[in-house]
Amino acid sequence: MIKVSVVMPTYNRADLVGRAVESVLNQTFHDFELIVVDDGSSDSTRDVLNKYNEDKRFRYIFQENQGQSVARNKAIELASGMYLAFLDSDNYWPLDRLEKSVPCIESLGMDYALVYGDGYSVDLDEKIIGSSDRKGHP
Repeated sequence: MIKVSVVMPTYNRADLVGRAVESVLNQTFHDFELIVVDDGSSDSTRDVLNKYNEDKRFRYIFQENQGQSVARNKAIELASGMYLAFLDSDNYWPLDRLEKSVPCIESLGMDYALVYGDGYSVDLDEKIIGSSDRKGHP
């Protein structure tokens, strides 16, 4: 069984989705699948995503526009991993995100259903312009 299913809905994100996908495919942790559901994009999102089809960990599904929640739920339905991880297509992860997260999740036991990490907002020059600090929150 795959350890982590990464779920990514997208819509008209041709300019950003490649970076999001690569931040997952280049993880230092390798036991995952990435499921991207395109919610009817009318830009070149499909072209950007089709170049990743050769990676066996990557699955791309196109659906008629029904909204982000429907796209996310479709990816969840297709997921085969023990754990779910969510990444929006306009965001990206540090390359060790899963390597650090999975052992943390596994150490918590079955009493926990959700784990959330810190987040950073950056501008186009990669300068941090905001953050969400979750340390100390149970």
